[in-house]
Amino acid sequence: MNVVDLTLQVSIFFSNAIDESKQVPVSQINFSFHRHNKDGSYHFVMENRMQEEKVDLDAIMQEENQKKTSDLNLHSAKNILRKYSDDKLITSSGDYLLKQELIFK
Repeated sequence: MNVVDLTLQVSIFFSNAIDESKQVPVSQINFSFHRHNKDGSYHFVMENRMQEEKVDLDAIMQEENQKKTSDLNLHSAKNILRKYSDDKLITSSGDYLLKQELIFK
């Protein structure tokens, strides 16, 4: 993934996490960036508290379900990722947390 697309992806994740944290009584955002020695891939992990215990992951990635009208939404992140066949985004939700892990080389 090129540096511009990586910066845009990270910006999208932070922007959405910050917006969601404004909606919860106790906000929390965790992130990490590391490289796996085994395959040389990089991992950017973002986790934030949500209002709901669990969300429909397919629904939040759909363009028509985006709360944001700017390009800093999760649907845009998914579209950027389509340019990179070896990179992937793993998204999970549960226990009032949304976790996104971007894996790239």
